[in-house]
Amino acid sequence: MAAIVTMLAVGGCGGGERAEDDGASAASSTTSTAGTTSSTTTDLPTTGDPGTATQAASDTSDTAPTSDASTSSAATTTSTTGSTGGVLCADCDEPNQVCQDGQCVTLCQGQDPSPCPVDQLCDVISGECKPMDDPCVLAGPATACDGRSCGPGSVCDDQGSCVPVAPCIDVACTGQGACWGTQCGCERPIACADPTLEALNGPFSDKIIGIDFADDCTAWMVTLRDGVDYLRRLLPSGELSEWPGVSNLDMGEVKVLRSLTIPQLTVPLPWTDEYVPPAPVEGLGEVALTYTCIGGCLGMDPQGVAHLVEDDPNNPLPIVIIAAVTTGNGPFGVPVADAGPQGLTWGIDRVLYVG
Repeated sequence: MAAIVTMLAVGGCGGGERAEDDGASAASSTTSTAGTTSSTTTDLPTTGDPGTATQAASDTSDTAPTSDASTSSAATTTSTTGSTGGVLCADCDEPNQVCQDGQCVTLCQGQDPSPCPVDQLCDVISGECKPMDDPCVLAGPATACDGRSCGPGSVCDDQGSCVPVAPCIDVACTGQGACWGTQCGCERPIACADPTLEALNGPFSDKIIGIDFADDCTAWMVTLRDGVDYLRRLLPSGELSEWPGVSNLDMGEVKVLRSLTIPQLTVPLPWTDEYVPPAPVEGLGEVALTYTCIGGCLGMDPQGVAHLVEDDPNNPLPIVIIAAVTTGNGPFGVPVADAGPQGLTWGIDRVLYVG
């Protein structure tokens, strides 16, 4: 038998509890990040189910370009209003525009061709043209995405929207559909250390079939053995924990929801003059695994995808996606692999996908 190819979803669930969404097959988590004061509006991707924005955000950098011609060659448009300071320029209505001394200045983000000199790059973090050897520059070509173009710090989700990728956590788009990453960082320091090789090759690796690492360097694995299989966790300190699976089902893969898997925004974010401190992203660190075939697939327990519920000692690894059983030959030529779910992954929409 072979498991029919399915694409099902389970929402991110922090703290060991699965999010329920009244029958919806996928749930998007929201991020909370600090933003900066701005006076422009943003045309952000709005694909997916309606969600709730929980943070303040800005589509421009903390660093506005100066009037010194040596720091920027961005194209500009002007709309003199006779006012300065925090008062809006009449025509500043794009995320790559700022109001300076009553004039609307268009930064280099989202412009094609680039307004920068041939020996400089458009840095989408600051909106300025910078030397190619500048230690903090995020630049590069844009990629077509249906009616949009996804510039540096963003990527096309194959649904006509640009979503952020590291080192950015948000996206800005002009009214013409030119997008780029925002709230980007120059440095991504390593904040943890993996468990030692000695610890990884100790009891943790006994009967191992799959392994993954979380953002905090915690190692996760699943076993393939006679009898009940286990999900094991190895902390960087060397502390080892394990949870038994359902019945005698084999395990195949394990995947941890990491911060590089960034949720899509489903509504434009509100502008605010107040600083909102970042809040933890829901679901980060959630662990999912696959239950695969055993004994010719004659058992009563269904195969599928499970997730960890640490605070439920009676059923810590419940199935959340049940595989549909069909007839026919599988591609691997091995009964255990052909008859169970394969290819578990977290999508950029923070949804679980499995074949």
